[in-house]
Amino acid sequence: MSAAARFDDVPVSAHLIPPLTSLRADFEAVAREALDLLLNHEAGPDVSQAVHRKIAPVLVSRGSVGPPPR
Repeated sequence: MSAAARFDDVPVSAHLIPPLTSLRADFEAVAREALDLLLNHEAGPDVSQAVHRKIAPVLVSRGSVGPPPR
């Protein structure tokens, strides 16, 4: 990840110069999946049988990507 990219997509990222490209994590989806796994005991007593689910972040492309302005 470059110095011009952030993972947490804090609100100030859009107001910096240049506006920073960032990744927006879907924390609600992560919480839902964690709660679902916990309530359904899908991991069971054997951790090697744990279910792994991926929740992709959303790329928020702003002015810090691409060639510099002329």
